[in-house]
Amino acid sequence: MIKGERVRWHLLGMGDENDVHTAHWHGNTVRGGDRYTDVVELLPASMVSVDMNADNVGTWLFHCQVAEHMENGMMATFTIHERPRAFPLRLSPDFWSTPGKFTVRVSNQPGKAIAGLRLRAEYLALTVNNIHGFPDEWTWATSIGGDEDKTLELDDYFRVKGLIDYFHNDGIIGWAVYPSRVDYADGTTWTPRDRGECFAVSWRDRVYPRLEFLPPLAPALEIPEDYKRPPRRLRQ
Repeated sequence: MIKGERVRWHLLGMGDENDVHTAHWHGNTVRGGDRYTDVVELLPASMVSVDMNADNVGTWLFHCQVAEHMENGMMATFTIHERPRAFPLRLSPDFWSTPGKFTVRVSNQPGKAIAGLRLRAEYLALTVNNIHGFPDEWTWATSIGGDEDKTLELDDYFRVKGLIDYFHNDGIIGWAVYPSRVDYADGTTWTPRDRGECFAVSWRDRVYPRLEFLPPLAPALEIPEDYKRPPRRLRQ
């Protein structure tokens, strides 16, 4: 969702007399009829439609308030993003063309010269909704003139950290990269408002989904500082 959008939620209840739900939104309210609320009662074999003015940016929890249902995993998240703005540069990552190489072509927009930048990378494992990050940033004190391209290499990081298994893992379907900071020669700085702003993805397959935003990180499986291998279920 984008900040300021009006979103209609359709809620459907199924099951028997044990399936009485109270759908609850964190961080935002909905309107049903003449009532503003953040909880909607839902009976079996019933349907309710409510409207939300998505005005609170962030990733929020959406779940049933019945304790037993929460314990059984009846919860999800929804994200409201800031409205898109002009990007300061364009990224073209390439993880698959040359075995053991990970490059990112940085294309600066016409105008201000870049004095340095920082990049972050995340990988998509098995599905587009399962994304994981690294604890480090790639930092370059590299000048890039207005309307100029430069290619940066990330593969040395994987060798130094002992992470070369990532180059041979069929469970990874794509790599996303995005700037976390851009420093300009005139002393000004660009930083993202949201994680993943100005991102680009290098997909393994020629047929791939089109992502408007990066999905939320999977925090339980995010790689800690001292972890040197892919998660067990991704290792071959």
